[in-house]
Amino acid sequence: MTKQIGYIRVSSVDQNTARQLSDVKLDKTFVDKCSGKDTDRPALEQLIEYAREGDVIHCHDISRMARNTENLLQLVKMFIGQRVSLKFHKEHVEFTGENNPMQELMLTLLGGIYQFERAM
Repeated sequence: MTKQIGYIRVSSVDQNTARQLSDVKLDKTFVDKCSGKDTDRPALEQLIEYAREGDVIHCHDISRMARNTENLLQLVKMFIGQRVSLKFHKEHVEFTGENNPMQELMLTLLGGIYQFERAM
């Protein structure tokens, strides 16, 4: 049975998560309140363990998944390899494992921009 899974991340404990994915019907949600500079995040680790083939992970935007291009690409590749789809709502892109060079370029470019923003 396909599950709709949400991943929400804010950078600090005092930030509000309410606006992220508020209009998406989800079966389960994982929330991190920490930096996206690396993948050492409790809820992300739980999400990786929880997601199964056929599931769809919803994320408000690419920067919520990762603020490091290398980590972002590794996470997307890992989920796709497990046949788990990722849907980034702000950018209107979904990764399902189908070959789509334009979406791969967009992922890499936006990942680089978000990494640059974090560094600034």
